[in-house]
Amino acid sequence: MPRTLVVLVLLFAVVMSDNVKDKCKKEAASAEKCWKGCETKHPIKIKKKYACVESECKAKLDAEMECLRKS
Repeated sequence: MPRTLVVLVLLFAVVMSDNVKDKCKKEAASAEKCWKGCETKHPIKIKKKYACVESECKAKLDAEMECLRKS
């Protein structure tokens, strides 16, 4: 019985994880695109890359985090 319960809990967690990914896919794609854009602009300079992400991608990253929190 305990093994069955553990398996069911793990299965439920996987299904819920997939649902969250589907709901927040658009926000995640937008944030990732912005991040990659900053990597392209500043391929070597790490401080500039993170400054770019902080200034240009903050709203997109916040939207993704908010979606994940609500799910």
